[in-house]
Amino acid sequence: ENVIVKDLDTAPSGHKERLQQQHRVKNCLKRMVDNSKAVLENLNDEDGRRAEELNGMSGANVFTSYYERLKDVKDYHRKFPEHIEMQMGTDGKEITFEEGILKQEVDVEFTGEEGTGRFVDLHELHAQFINLKVLDGEPMDYLGFLDQLVRLETLPANRLGMKHYREWVPRVQEYLEGFHSRVQPLQHVKKIMVKSEEEFANAWKSQAKPKSCTLLEGCNSVADVESLGADVVKQELATLGLKCGGAPQERAERLWLTKGVDIEALDPSFFPKAKAKAKAK
Repeated sequence: ENVIVKDLDTAPSGHKERLQQQHRVKNCLKRMVDNSKAVLENLNDEDGRRAEELNGMSGANVFTSYYERLKDVKDYHRKFPEHIEMQMGTDGKEITFEEGILKQEVDVEFTGEEGTGRFVDLHELHAQFINLKVLDGEPMDYLGFLDQLVRLETLPANRLGMKHYREWVPRVQEYLEGFHSRVQPLQHVKKIMVKSEEEFANAWKSQAKPKSCTLLEGCNSVADVESLGADVVKQELATLGLKCGGAPQERAERLWLTKGVDIEALDPSFFPKAKAKAKAK
């Protein structure tokens, strides 16, 4: 704790120094937690070694045992002097434990484009996005992709249900969470994500439920619905709260039958069993 206080008392002179300081503090906190867990495990003494050691420190031969162990420790360090954890400075003086931590250079990996955490590097995700072929026409350039990334909901609705797109989105989340952990190591990313997911879930529940399928506006037959793609049709059925099982053609026919019909007015057979029972009541 004293090391953390001393470190935070020193104002960093720039971005790199601030990053190093936060990672040093994070490492100190992790070390404190790990040491606390080790102490608790020792006190719980599940393997019985602590009780055995305490028994060896009592009784008639307590001093004999003590000096025997002291001799073993001295012999070990005499035989392996290089195992003593001692750091020496360039001036030949010993570096104390606190000084060693405060002078520590933490290795935080960044790509050249990330500029030691100043910028995000989304070039790999950009290349993957182009290969998804979510948009028609010429491939989107990198700057256009950065602008699109914060507005993914504006992509064509019939492309959002594509399997490859759904596999790509978690990669974006994984990168952004990892980048956040590297540039803001003292923030608890998992807690932030849990809060964000709760806020999203509440917003999703409060939004108006679709009364009909807008994807069908440009469809004139079941074949047109099938041309949207099996994944898109399945995703749309799930969004509408309808059954999404069965063969691709059966799902397309089920979705086609909802065209121009209020979802709430559909027969209970369109809905999953639990929802169908509730609707029937």
